[in-house]
Amino acid sequence: MSGVPKIKIAESPETLQKRMKQQKTVLNFAKVQALYLLKIQMVDTVRALAVIVGRNEATVHRWLRLYREQGLEGLLEEKKSPGKPPKIDEETKQKIQQELRDPEGFSSYKEIQLWLRAASWNFH
Repeated sequence: MSGVPKIKIAESPETLQKRMKQQKTVLNFAKVQALYLLKIQMVDTVRALAVIVGRNEATVHRWLRLYREQGLEGLLEEKKSPGKPPKIDEETKQKIQQELRDPEGFSSYKEIQLWLRAASWNFH
């Protein structure tokens, strides 16, 4: 698993350096850094690359596969986890925030709960 990666990196070293500086997350920085290090031939095995970027070899292999299949944009795409759906819709949330800004608005969490119940919202 730690062999020499067979990958053609389309971007230039300069482009990759620029993209590294633009990354907002450590994870995406490491992904671009991995490509950059391969492009400038600073590393020749996935094992060495994994050590430098501080990731598992399997993770680096997965990044390289993703790069081969979807390119740089696909590699850097941040997938949003679905998470739990909100109990309060956006409109109600805005009304609560507006009331909280009002000096005579809600003064406690209990008042918000009572207001929601009075407004027929199923809130627990």
